[in-house]
Amino acid sequence: MLNNALKFTPCGGKVNCSVKHLARTEQVATEQISISDTGCGMSEEFQKKMFELFSQEADDFSRPLQGPGLGLSMVKKLIDTMGGTIEVKSRLGEGSTFVVTLSFPWRYRPQEEPAALPAQKDILNHKHVLVAEDNQINAAILVNILEYQGMSAQVAADGAVAVNLFRSAPVGTFDAILMDIRMPNMDGLEACRMIRGMDRPDAGLPILAVTANAAKSDEEESLKAGMDAHLTKPVDTGKLYGTLERCFAQGK
Repeated sequence: MLNNALKFTPCGGKVNCSVKHLARTEQVATEQISISDTGCGMSEEFQKKMFELFSQEADDFSRPLQGPGLGLSMVKKLIDTMGGTIEVKSRLGEGSTFVVTLSFPWRYRPQEEPAALPAQKDILNHKHVLVAEDNQINAAILVNILEYQGMSAQVAADGAVAVNLFRSAPVGTFDAILMDIRMPNMDGLEACRMIRGMDRPDAGLPILAVTANAAKSDEEESLKAGMDAHLTKPVDTGKLYGTLERCFAQGK
C-alpha cells in the first residue's frame, strides 16, 4: 500500500503513514494503520472493482505505472485472512486514504515479571518448499509466509505440475511440500500418493495439506493419502511454522 502511494503520487505530493492504538485487552490488541497520499486518486468506477484480480485504473497518469494488477487483491486477501478490515476513500485527481484495522493476539506480562525471550529457532532457515496451489493469491500468501521465516519456495499450479517438478528435481531439492487438495488436472491427494510411491530417498519428505476442506473426514483422507498433517485455510502461520519445525526435528 505504501508502494502504491509513492508510485502514484507525483513529485511534490505528500504521503503519510500513521498507526493508531485503538484498544487492548489481556489477550488482544487492536491497531489502525492509515496510509494517505495526495496522488492521482481513483475513479468511483474503479473503486467498485479495485480488489478484484488484474483490476487496473485507466486514467492517463496511472496507466504508464501499472503493474500486473495483483497488489490490492493480495492486500485484501491478507487482511481478510488476518480477520481485519480495510476502508478506502479516494477521489480522482485528489488522492487516496486506506485505513486498515487489525487485531493481534498478545499475552499480558506484569512489568515486575521479566519476559523470557523465546529460543531462536533456525531449523526452518534455508529450507526449500514446493507450494502446490492453483490460486495465485493463495500461492503468493504462502510464499510470503515461508520467506518471512527464512525459507524459499517454488510454486506449482496444480498437482500434476507438482509431481513433475518433484520427479525431475535432483534428490534433496525440496525439504517439504505444501499441498492444496482441490486443484485442476490432478488433486492434492493423488499428487501426494504419486510422490510417496516414487523410488527415491526423498519421497518421504514432509507433505502438509493446506486446504479449505475442514471436515474431519477431509483430514482423515489427507492422512490416508500420505500427508503428514492437515492444515486448513486461512492459514494459521504459527501452526504452519510449528508443524514444519516438528517434521524437520523428527527427521522427516
